[in-house]
Amino acid sequence: RMTKESRKSYALMVNAKQAPHLPLKASTFVSHAWAETFDSFADSLDLALHPQEVVFVSCFSLNLNAATDAAPRAGEVCDQPPFRALAACRRLLVVMDTDCNLPSRLWCLFEVAMARSDRVPVLLWPHRSVELRQARKALEGAKFEAAAASDKAEEARLREHVEFALGFQWANPYVTELLLERLWVFSRAFRTMTAERGSEERLLKTDVLRLRALLQDETTQLERRRPRGTFGDEEALVADSEFAPVDGPMCRVASYVPEVWDMRLRRKVLHVSGLCLLSCSARLTPAEGLWRLAFCVKRSMDFQFDTEVVLKLDGQEQARVDLKDKLSMPNVWTSLVICEFRQEKDTYREIEVSMESLPTPTPMPKRGLFIDRVRAERLSE
Repeated sequence: RMTKESRKSYALMVNAKQAPHLPLKASTFVSHAWAETFDSFADSLDLALHPQEVVFVSCFSLNLNAATDAAPRAGEVCDQPPFRALAACRRLLVVMDTDCNLPSRLWCLFEVAMARSDRVPVLLWPHRSVELRQARKALEGAKFEAAAASDKAEEARLREHVEFALGFQWANPYVTELLLERLWVFSRAFRTMTAERGSEERLLKTDVLRLRALLQDETTQLERRRPRGTFGDEEALVADSEFAPVDGPMCRVASYVPEVWDMRLRRKVLHVSGLCLLSCSARLTPAEGLWRLAFCVKRSMDFQFDTEVVLKLDGQEQARVDLKDKLSMPNVWTSLVICEFRQEKDTYREIEVSMESLPTPTPMPKRGLFIDRVRAERLSE
């Protein structure tokens, strides 16, 4: 009733009391089965998250009272608000409900697939009453073609998108393998915490804090230990990183910088095709620490670029790069390093990075350059 009268989401109503003109930025996207009771869901979040963590939970963050049009077409699914929020978050927390219904929910599987595709770290947290063998059995049976959604029109659109973009034969193991791996990580972290705490029967707050830290560390180490593939660009695609989408005056204009599907990343990237002057940018707010900032780019066989590009941080030039020298191998994702940036404690400074081509007397069309996202890689100090 409260949200219906205000025509706002519950999250906007609550946050407006604390910061009327400053919406909170979510750092964790929560995926869960809506059929789960609220008490058990809140119990899992209370254990899995810090009390001050800003989270995106669809039922609270979306305006469910707003008038909606027909279900989005297959190609528009990834542009929906939940997935834009997911791409901007630092992690996806998958909450396994008491009855292990999550693997049978189509939206949950799709959120995991999008997180893996967008390289958003995924953490799995089963409810305290769930046996790990029970969770494993449920995850092994997860299939996009068998999963359901409450809205049947949305269900049809989601399945259409998965079948067209990935194919069920590829999409099912893409999600299942990741979730089973994350269940193993949780099990390993829990065993380590249990061995450290000794014979104490009651779970203490310090034990929960230790379990959270172990889970995060195990997940990070697992990503770093992944075997390198044959492409040679894994370091540009996985690490302890944050990402931001790239945009610009001409980006997504079909005749100059269209979005095209990349089979390596399994999502859309920008394709420079005929642009004479390139200018693109991205904004992000890294967490506290030292970061290396870079554009993720690659070239095709028909690559043509007649000038250097200038890489800037907040409008100040940091580097000049000759793409012909830097992108020596076609179809390999490469990091164009801009600079290092230190985010001081409790500052939350938003930064803007940009890439611009240098002007020439007679600019030639630039072709064959693909731009993914801006990557901020955390550096050890």
